Amino acid sequence: MNDDKPDLATQVAAAWANALDTPVADVPLDTNFFDAGGDSLLLIVVLEELQELTDRTLEAADLFQHNTVRAQAALLADEGGERKLTLLGARNRGSLLDRRRSAGQPDATADR
Repeated sequence: MNDDKPDLATQVAAAWANALDTPVADVPLDTNFFDAGGDSLLLIVVLEELQELTDRTLEAADLFQHNTVRAQAALLADEGGERKLTLLGARNRGSLLDRRRSAGQPDATADR
């Protein structure tokens, strides 16, 4: 194991610092991203940086649910996390489609 590689919390904090344009030392570990000065557009910047960092597919909803540096680092540390996130995303999309259908709205994915 390479001890020179920063831990995940440090890497997540660096992504936040980049998005928030602040020194990494000023990034709080247990404060909600939005309370730390972020917004939804900056969250996408963090999302893209974390995906590049970890080579994992994440959704914005994952970062809304895990909204602190520590929580995001724990999410990324979860070895089975990508599979769980993918299944959660698929389940959420399926639920949304079911609600649209029951409301009589057309399925945007259906052939026309």
